Amino acid sequence: MFSQTKNPFVLIFMTMLLVVTSVAQPVSAEEPALPNWAAIFNANGSLVDAVDADGNPGANGIPDYRDLYGGIDAIFIQDNISDSVATDMSVRNGADLLSDELVFNGTVDAPNDVGNVYVMASRNQTGGLQIYAGAELLSWAGTSPSPSTYIDFEFNQDEVRVKSGTPWPIYGNRTDGDLLVRMNFSGGALSSVGIGRWNGNGFVGLSSTAVTQACQSAGTYVFCSGDPVVPYPVGGYDVWDMDGNAVPSVAPDGFVQVGVDVASFPSVSTNFTSIVIRTPNDIVLSSFSAIGQAAQSTAGGN
Repeated sequence: MFSQTKNPFVLIFMTMLLVVTSVAQPVSAEEPALPNWAAIFNANGSLVDAVDADGNPGANGIPDYRDLYGGIDAIFIQDNISDSVATDMSVRNGADLLSDELVFNGTVDAPNDVGNVYVMASRNQTGGLQIYAGAELLSWAGTSPSPSTYIDFEFNQDEVRVKSGTPWPIYGNRTDGDLLVRMNFSGGALSSVGIGRWNGNGFVGLSSTAVTQACQSAGTYVFCSGDPVVPYPVGGYDVWDMDGNAVPSVAPDGFVQVGVDVASFPSVSTNFTSIVIRTPNDIVLSSFSAIGQAAQSTAGGN
């Protein structure tokens, strides 16, 4: 259940999440099949083009996420790896609102450290929006006295980006209909997944599911946890500690991914512009290039 207090990020996932929360969904809901991220992105984040429109070997100038999955957008994001030692240039201060959030240089504990992030948007058979997201994490074990953590995948209609300054404030706000997917970890494993919609005051819970196996379906969304599917690119990736000394780049050992049939939640927008990935003290920002404001701009603002 998502809290509707002034702190929209506080999830009340207690003993109630030992069972799946039943939420009525439209009959037309379609469960998305999780993609093979290695077939979409190369290890350096570039788009794979290894097959033609019929799936036969051979590049055809069209990224394979379109040929294989009918995708309309695919975004790869690389974040600094800190591992409590190295400098991460996207540490967050944990504010309630995006407009109050600050991003600064610092270190991130391993359980909250995000590496590669993968996002793809596509359409289902009836043209409804489906969004897929995955993230590599250094760990999800949690540390005492807080042996739990989480990762958010937030999709906003407004343009959300970092302003100039030190620390860097975030420009942009949440809009009614924005989507939040929160994946909670406890005891070194994924424990629950919740879907929420921003209603102007907080994120209202639409569905929540307790995790009983590594890959699991909730009907209108599906999620998995396990080993990273694409190795973190080490070559050419320099990492320094806070004193400017080079330190080894640590490879993530945890991976989570989720696919959401957005069209099955009528109160949620399908006109997303921005992507925010967040843990308790790490944050990653990006944006779509083929939906939301980017698509409207291409169409002359219509």
